[in-house]
Amino acid sequence: MGKDQCLHYTGQIKRVNEREMGKECLHYTGQIKRVNEREKGKECLHYTGQIKCVNEREMGKECVHYTGQIKRVNEREMGKECLHYTGQIKRVNEREMGKECLHYTGQIKHVNEREMGKECLHYTGQIKRVNEREMGKECLHYTGQIKRVNERDMGKECLHYTGQIKRVNEREMGKECVHYTGQIKRVNEREMGKERVHYTGQIKRVNEREKGKERVHYTGQIKRVNERETGKDCVHYTGQIKRVNERETGKECVHYTGQIKRVNERETGKECVHYTGQIKRVNERETGKDCVHYTGQIKRVNERETGKERVHYTGQIKRVNERETGKERVHYTGQIKRVNERETGKECVQERQSESVSVCKCRQRKFNTQPIHPMTRFVTHPEMCT
Repeated sequence: MGKDQCLHYTGQIKRVNEREMGKECLHYTGQIKRVNEREKGKECLHYTGQIKCVNEREMGKECVHYTGQIKRVNEREMGKECLHYTGQIKRVNEREMGKECLHYTGQIKHVNEREMGKECLHYTGQIKRVNEREMGKECLHYTGQIKRVNERDMGKECLHYTGQIKRVNEREMGKECVHYTGQIKRVNEREMGKERVHYTGQIKRVNEREKGKERVHYTGQIKRVNERETGKDCVHYTGQIKRVNERETGKECVHYTGQIKRVNERETGKECVHYTGQIKRVNERETGKDCVHYTGQIKRVNERETGKERVHYTGQIKRVNERETGKERVHYTGQIKRVNERETGKECVQERQSESVSVCKCRQRKFNTQPIHPMTRFVTHPEMCT
């Protein structure tokens, strides 16, 4: 395996969680003495301590078989996250490759953190809830007194509350902080990019965020403005829904103009973006994400269907980017002429071995590279990996 970049770890648990090339490289050093191996896009974690488990990705599913005291299975099937818990720990929800790691231990004193635009949910007490993302929606099922569901439909955040709370779930700085108390006459303040939410009576409120702030002025008939500065949601609501929903800095820029000549839909994990008319826009995901540049008459469809990403380009590009059951098949026909395939959990990527040499892991070939883009950190090269 020497050329496949197998990482062997030893030491006192001085670890580093690094994201390189949009992947999550976990370097462990200490008593665990494990091996984190990436072989052609697969992440095989062999643990030699008390855990004795194997984390395998097969066919886009994340099968985590634990043979020690954990005794659980975390499976991803068709973009859904099926968590089967059995044992003393009573769950580990792990999304590898830059996903959501939920570590639950004991009396629900835990932290759900999403790094790099993270979602910090701090639960303490008798709530004993479950935060599940199913089919691209964020379904929050609470088993205490809250009993609510947080759903995102049509790129909007629809909050359905079935208890005494009847309140607002607000995202700040890419994070989602939800503090619930009593009859919702409260103040939720966060310093240094803070969220000041003053709730009083009939929801004539002001939600201000300083330093990249979110100012939401609610008055009467909901002629409001919800602005997230510095890479956040800018949603301007006025009258007949002439709005703009923008996510800056590597997010999803959706510009709405006129009589809704377009639909940005998230339906059951699908991201259906139908572009029609003279829009001529750009939907870019930077830094290891999907860079989709739209130009011309926009005769194309970007569809995500049940974990599959089908991007049919018509025009000069003539390519197909398909994700089928966790496989990412990118067939480029035209000037690019290359294939990036994820088959049976394998990912053919180019990883930087040094500043001047890159390894194409499809065929283990070495060649000189061009300079790396400072945003994406992907290795570009003049040759073709075939």
